[in-house]
Amino acid sequence: MTNVILKIVLTPVIIIIADLFSNVQINYGTAYEAVIIGVIVGLINFAVELLLFRRGTFWITTIADFVITMFVIFFGSNVFRDAYIGALGAFTLSLIITVLEYFIHFYVLKGKWQTKAVLH
Repeated sequence: MTNVILKIVLTPVIIIIADLFSNVQINYGTAYEAVIIGVIVGLINFAVELLLFRRGTFWITTIADFVITMFVIFFGSNVFRDAYIGALGAFTLSLIITVLEYFIHFYVLKGKWQTKAVLH
Protein backbone atom coordinates (compact mmCIF):
# COMPACT_ATOMS: atom_id res chain seq x y z
CA MET A 1 0.00 0.00 0.00
CA THR A 2 2.91 2.32 0.69
CA ASN A 3 4.16 2.07 -2.89
CA VAL A 4 0.82 3.08 -4.45
CA ILE A 5 0.59 6.11 -2.17
CA LEU A 6 4.15 7.10 -3.07
CA LYS A 7 3.39 6.76 -6.77
CA ILE A 8 0.16 8.74 -6.64
CA VAL A 9 1.69 11.53 -4.53
CA LEU A 10 5.26 11.81 -5.81
CA THR A 11 4.61 11.50 -9.54
CA PRO A 12 2.44 14.65 -9.72
CA VAL A 13 4.92 16.47 -7.46
CA ILE A 14 7.80 15.56 -9.81
CA ILE A 15 5.81 16.76 -12.84
CA ILE A 16 4.82 20.03 -11.15
CA ILE A 17 8.42 20.74 -10.10
CA ALA A 18 9.64 19.98 -13.63
CA ASP A 19 6.97 22.31 -15.00
CA LEU A 20 8.13 25.09 -12.70
CA PHE A 21 11.78 24.80 -13.70
CA SER A 22 11.37 24.18 -17.43
CA ASN A 23 10.12 26.91 -19.69
CA VAL A 24 10.81 25.19 -22.99
CA GLN A 25 10.12 21.44 -22.98
CA ILE A 26 7.52 21.10 -20.20
CA ASN A 27 4.67 23.56 -19.97
CA TYR A 28 1.30 22.91 -18.38
CA GLY A 29 -1.23 25.73 -18.37
CA THR A 30 -2.41 24.99 -14.83
CA ALA A 31 -1.25 22.80 -11.97
CA TYR A 32 -4.31 20.54 -12.10
CA GLU A 33 -3.26 19.33 -15.58
CA ALA A 34 0.09 18.18 -14.19
CA VAL A 35 -1.66 16.56 -11.23
CA ILE A 36 -4.08 14.67 -13.50
CA ILE A 37 -1.25 13.36 -15.71
CA GLY A 38 0.80 12.48 -12.60
CA VAL A 39 -2.02 10.54 -10.96
CA ILE A 40 -2.73 8.67 -14.20
CA VAL A 41 0.97 7.78 -14.55
CA GLY A 42 1.11 6.67 -10.91
CA LEU A 43 -1.96 4.45 -11.25
CA ILE A 44 -0.77 2.92 -14.52
CA ASN A 45 2.67 2.22 -13.05
CA PHE A 46 1.02 0.55 -10.06
CA ALA A 47 -1.05 -1.61 -12.43
CA VAL A 48 2.12 -2.53 -14.34
CA GLU A 49 3.72 -3.49 -11.04
CA LEU A 50 0.78 -5.73 -10.16
CA LEU A 51 0.81 -7.37 -13.60
CA LEU A 52 4.53 -7.79 -14.27
CA PHE A 53 6.55 -7.40 -11.08
CA ARG A 54 7.79 -10.71 -9.73
CA ARG A 55 11.15 -11.94 -8.55
CA GLY A 56 13.31 -12.02 -11.66
CA THR A 57 11.40 -9.33 -13.59
CA PHE A 58 12.95 -6.28 -11.91
CA TRP A 59 14.44 -4.76 -15.08
CA ILE A 60 11.55 -5.75 -17.34
CA THR A 61 9.09 -3.98 -15.05
CA THR A 62 11.35 -0.93 -14.70
CA ILE A 63 11.79 -0.60 -18.48
CA ALA A 64 8.04 -1.08 -19.01
CA ASP A 65 7.42 1.70 -16.48
CA PHE A 66 9.75 3.99 -18.45
CA VAL A 67 8.14 3.30 -21.82
CA ILE A 68 4.57 3.61 -20.55
CA THR A 69 5.38 6.75 -18.55
CA MET A 70 6.93 8.43 -21.58
CA PHE A 71 3.94 7.49 -23.75
CA VAL A 72 1.38 8.78 -21.23
CA ILE A 73 3.26 12.01 -20.53
CA PHE A 74 3.93 12.79 -24.18
CA PHE A 75 0.56 11.88 -25.66
CA GLY A 76 -1.60 12.39 -22.57
CA SER A 77 -0.62 16.03 -22.36
CA ASN A 78 -2.18 16.59 -25.80
CA VAL A 79 -5.58 16.23 -24.13
CA PHE A 80 -5.10 19.68 -22.61
CA ARG A 81 -5.28 22.62 -24.96
CA ASP A 82 -2.70 24.76 -23.16
CA ALA A 83 -0.16 22.02 -22.28
CA TYR A 84 3.00 21.36 -24.25
CA ILE A 85 5.48 18.57 -23.64
CA GLY A 86 8.39 18.20 -26.03
CA ALA A 87 10.07 14.87 -26.69
CA LEU A 88 13.09 15.82 -24.58
CA GLY A 89 10.82 16.93 -21.73
CA ALA A 90 8.84 13.69 -21.84
CA PHE A 91 12.07 11.69 -21.93
CA THR A 92 13.55 13.58 -18.97
CA LEU A 93 10.38 13.33 -16.89
CA SER A 94 10.08 9.63 -17.67
CA LEU A 95 13.68 9.07 -16.66
CA ILE A 96 13.19 10.85 -13.33
CA ILE A 97 9.97 8.96 -12.59
CA THR A 98 11.63 5.67 -13.57
CA VAL A 99 14.43 6.34 -11.07
CA LEU A 100 11.71 6.70 -8.44
CA GLU A 101 10.16 3.43 -9.65
CA TYR A 102 13.58 1.74 -9.50
CA PHE A 103 13.93 2.55 -5.80
CA ILE A 104 10.34 1.54 -5.06
CA HIS A 105 10.89 -1.81 -6.79
CA PHE A 106 14.21 -2.24 -4.98
CA TYR A 107 12.62 -1.72 -1.55
CA VAL A 108 9.71 -4.01 -2.39
CA LEU A 109 12.13 -6.80 -3.37
CA LYS A 110 14.20 -6.26 -0.22
CA GLY A 111 11.06 -6.87 1.81
CA LYS A 112 10.89 -3.35 3.26
CA TRP A 113 7.43 -2.82 1.75
CA GLN A 114 4.96 -5.62 1.23
CA THR A 115 2.96 -5.95 -1.96
CA LYS A 116 0.89 -8.71 -3.50
CA ALA A 117 3.00 -8.65 -6.65
CA VAL A 118 6.12 -10.13 -5.06
CA LEU A 119 4.23 -12.87 -3.29
CA HIS A 120 3.43 -14.67 -6.56
